[in-house]
Amino acid sequence: MKAVHISRRLPSARFARCFPERAVYDKRGKHMLSLIRVAFSNFKFRSLFFRNLLWLTGFITLPVLFMGLLGNWYSQTSINEEVKQSSTQMLEQTRRLMDLLLSQVDQVSIQLAQSKAMSTLLESRNMAELDPELSEVRKYLLDAYINMPYIESIYVYYAGPNKVQTPLSQLMDFDELDDKSWISLVKGGIRKEGQWYVRSYKDPDDSIAPASAQVTFIRPLPLLGTGIKGAVIINMNQPALFQSPSMRLMRKGEEIWVVSPDGNYAFNKAGLRVPPADFEQIKSRIGTDISAFDGKLGVVDYSFTAVNSPYTSWKYIDIMPSESLHTRSINMQRFMFILTGLCMAAAVISAFIMSIRVYSPIYSLMEFIRNRSIIGPLKQALSGRSGELSVIVSAYESLLHKGDSLEQQLAQNKPILQQSFLNSVLFEKTSLHKERAERFAYYGLTLAGYGCFVCVLRIDHYSSFTSAYSQHDQSLIRYFIAKLAEEIAGEYMHAYAIHAESSDIKLLCSLKEPQPRETFMLQSVKLAELICAQVRRHLTVTVSAGIGDIRMEPGHIADSFAEALEALNAKAFKGHESVIPCWISDGDGDQRGVKSLYMQLKDLRKKVPHGMNEEGYSELEISLAELEEQLRVSPGWSFELFQAAMFQIVLDVYNKSVENGLEAFDEERLTLLHASFNQVETAEELLRWTRQYAGETKRLITARLQQQPAAVSTQIAEYIEAHYAYDISLGGIAEQLRLDPSYVSRLFKQEYRMNFSDYLISLRMDKAKELLKNTTLSIKDIGMLVGYENQRSFNRIFKKQEGVSPGQYRDMASPSTLHKGEVY
Repeated sequence: MKAVHISRRLPSARFARCFPERAVYDKRGKHMLSLIRVAFSNFKFRSLFFRNLLWLTGFITLPVLFMGLLGNWYSQTSINEEVKQSSTQMLEQTRRLMDLLLSQVDQVSIQLAQSKAMSTLLESRNMAELDPELSEVRKYLLDAYINMPYIESIYVYYAGPNKVQTPLSQLMDFDELDDKSWISLVKGGIRKEGQWYVRSYKDPDDSIAPASAQVTFIRPLPLLGTGIKGAVIINMNQPALFQSPSMRLMRKGEEIWVVSPDGNYAFNKAGLRVPPADFEQIKSRIGTDISAFDGKLGVVDYSFTAVNSPYTSWKYIDIMPSESLHTRSINMQRFMFILTGLCMAAAVISAFIMSIRVYSPIYSLMEFIRNRSIIGPLKQALSGRSGELSVIVSAYESLLHKGDSLEQQLAQNKPILQQSFLNSVLFEKTSLHKERAERFAYYGLTLAGYGCFVCVLRIDHYSSFTSAYSQHDQSLIRYFIAKLAEEIAGEYMHAYAIHAESSDIKLLCSLKEPQPRETFMLQSVKLAELICAQVRRHLTVTVSAGIGDIRMEPGHIADSFAEALEALNAKAFKGHESVIPCWISDGDGDQRGVKSLYMQLKDLRKKVPHGMNEEGYSELEISLAELEEQLRVSPGWSFELFQAAMFQIVLDVYNKSVENGLEAFDEERLTLLHASFNQVETAEELLRWTRQYAGETKRLITARLQQQPAAVSTQIAEYIEAHYAYDISLGGIAEQLRLDPSYVSRLFKQEYRMNFSDYLISLRMDKAKELLKNTTLSIKDIGMLVGYENQRSFNRIFKKQEGVSPGQYRDMASPSTLHKGEVY
């Protein structure tokens, strides 16, 4: 209502020009149909109406629909649980009854096997003489056949005479029997307990009827021992067997299937075999215990419940049509649809009434706020006036300027914020993966959700790179490498380069689509090789690449970065411009060869300093020969790797030659040395070249040591003689002579049989003694003249060398005398 009150302060003509829809509304507001037509012709009203409708739907319709669906779900769940429970109970009852019937059949065979008559018959070689025993067995068979209606036929097989005894005959030859297919089961059996079989049986009296499935129980005889001398064979009457009382209590459409122990046959309640096509649809889903699942038989949905007998291994499946379970659910759904429709109609009417009431003032104010073009004219019209509208106009204008300024600053700083965030991703591991993904989206970085990995590009010869280019040029080159890598990788995946003022340029990659791991490994290596090749093509620098493994969660990208850095540690062995994925940086044969080579070369490098003299060179020769032999028996090393490692040995020999006084090479000579080394094409020639270079260097060092000692030592002695009164050091002298300090110290001691400091102290003490004897200078002045500014230090060193103090020495060296012209 405030908006209406404020708008009325404006002149009516100006208000009509600013808000024409409101003017139309005022003219036609008396007519409902006109109001509806005008309102719905305005986009703002439609938007308001549908928003209100959406809210009302959310607050009225959706809760009703949700509660209805929840009630339906609960009802259906309860029904399913009840059906499952009742089906399980029925199956358990069926299982117990069937286990009882089947165990009775087994007991018949066991009692017959345990009878004395049967034991006698099995052990006898002439059964014709055992009529009483045959009669007893026949009587037992007849009783079992009569008392158990589910037994279709029962007989005993005697393996020795190949005879069969039935309830209606004493003995008959096996060949006279109509059904002979069970004999293979008897002879092929390896266990002595009874077994249930379902076998294919063809009625010899009916040539037209197809073969049927016959349930047969076979008990090998005797019960004990290893051999099989006969068997009790019981064929079951399937309709009588599978029509248990519990099966008569089944609901409409419900069936129970009985599955044979081998799982290949299933029988329905009529004792008929279930069609194989139907049984195959659920065969694989039957578990070893109680299980329930849904499935189809043909095009009809069913609910299945299965139990397994732990005693007989027969399985029992309850089959219930799903349609009978969902009748109540369908009625509930119909009711919910009607109720939802009524709620939707109420929501539409309510939304329309609410929109009509709030449309005019809200629309007028929103048009004013969003129409920036009227801010200027409106501000001029309100100049000099005080009121709410003038305050709103001024505040809104200020907010517009601030918003524009903030948007510009955010757009300018967005790349910096992205780089800062990506750096934190590389170094901070987190388990809050969803939050990390939201941060990616906030900074405008795309994560497809199919995995991320990090590739680190390291500039080769980085020290030469930093010395060859200015700081500005280095930054430009790093930026070019980062953008080049980002552009190349961006063709295959989402790629973001993170560059810093260091030797490493990091590349974070997110797969655009799911890939098998093998495909990812091949593609990432090829991509890194392409980036390295393009850098070499466009720049004078080269890069090596380390690749981390893929991580499916955005919070674990730091692990991939750490793996990429660890893989780059192998660059010292692989050489420059290498592409090293983390999954082959260790553990394979090549890496074991690298480690073996590294250990041998490390031992060889330790012998280089000592190997540049006569007594140590033979050990260096032996180590080179052992390395050559190892190369022959282990040819799996990379030649480039071996070449780089051997050149490091050559550099160690060169550095040792400089330490021993040979002239240092300039850049041109070092380049020629490296070029000559790189011309060698085989490992054997490489070892030969290294051995020759080490031998020649050792010869030059030996020759210099033989020629220089006297000349260098003499120069040093003369320098000490001239400058003993100053603060001189062996390091300064060696630097002036461009020689290694240890080498100079060794030469000096070899010539004068004392080290540099002892020689300097001895010379200073000699000079001090001469001054003490021949001059009257004070002890302090004498100490300063020989190089000791501190008198205490001079006194201490003098007494240590001569055994007396400087004053005592002067008294001893210049004894007092009497002068004739003096009176004492």
